[in-house]
Amino acid sequence: MDPVRTRTARQADWHIPIRPSTDGALAMGLIHEIIAHDLVDFDYVDNYLIGYDELAQRAAQYSPERVAEITGVPAEDIRTLAREYATTQPAAIRQGVAIERSRGGGQAIRAITCLPTLVGAWRYVGSGTVEVRQDLQAGMDP
Repeated sequence: MDPVRTRTARQADWHIPIRPSTDGALAMGLIHEIIAHDLVDFDYVDNYLIGYDELAQRAAQYSPERVAEITGVPAEDIRTLAREYATTQPAAIRQGVAIERSRGGGQAIRAITCLPTLVGAWRYVGSGTVEVRQDLQAGMDP
């Protein structure tokens, strides 16, 4: 997902253009679908997630149709992405730069990092999330 069709996006199997600063809404829409379709790894959630009920209640407000209006990502793509992410392990999310610099960016990162917990991805080597820092991408010292 990237607003811009970058070199990386051109090499991806599926580029999903998203409106800038709407990553949190997309994450909540994915959470909504994962919960609604019972794709949650409850064994992992029960052991490692505090606040599941509150998260599920909040995510219920983010239907694919509502998220499509916010993000510009078609509702069917949101459904497909949620299903593929939840059922394909190991799975990793690479967070790019600038999410934290937008309004609500901290909350967006929190929502994004809930995704691997919901599907138990953290239990697999190479899964979970990673944030790529711009200074390291450019080969500069932090």
